[in-house]
Amino acid sequence: MATKHTVEQGETVVTIAHKYGFRDWKAIYDHPQNASLKQARPNPDVLNPGDMIYIPDKEPPEYDCVTNQRHRFEVKSLRAAIRVHLQDPFGVPYNDARYKLEVEGKTVEGRLEKGELHYEVLPTTREAALTLWPDDNDPNRSLHWVLQLGHLDMSETIAGIKGRLNNLGFHCSVESSEIDATTVDAIKAFQCAAGLPATGQLDDKTRDRLEAKHIS
Repeated sequence: MATKHTVEQGETVVTIAHKYGFRDWKAIYDHPQNASLKQARPNPDVLNPGDMIYIPDKEPPEYDCVTNQRHRFEVKSLRAAIRVHLQDPFGVPYNDARYKLEVEGKTVEGRLEKGELHYEVLPTTREAALTLWPDDNDPNRSLHWVLQLGHLDMSETIAGIKGRLNNLGFHCSVESSEIDATTVDAIKAFQCAAGLPATGQLDDKTRDRLEAKHIS
């Protein structure tokens, strides 16, 4: 039966589709009754807690097959993905840097391609640990992150601003829901790096530049 779902922290369209038994998240995201949500949330991986999303009835697929013969059908499982782009403080991607990803009880090791990492996970996966060795000549120096999957809020919110600043290396406190002193300092540092006046204020230019830098 069709219903409406209230988005909780950490949920994405993929995780919601999995919860309701859909194998294709686009069946929900592209539904006409979710047109306004899709316009407001152009990235299906970034929803805000409290968003309402329409869950349509599932429509079973139909196939034309010749009778009295054996047919093989492949059922594809719904997957999510970890996608990160890592770069040094000067904006240079960590190309070919060695990494270790710990997720779903497994350890995956490899090297970044142009600073990028892409790894498919289950829709229910909410956290992963990533370790990076920037320089093969200095194996004792490593960087470490705990990735909270699906927890990035929209950039219009304070939580979304803080999440993007932290992801870009401009550290600020996430314990407070207000613009505190650490957040102001982080905004100033970002503005300096982006060539903007270091006011510490969240003006439109700062929001736009932060959003563009976080996507790139």
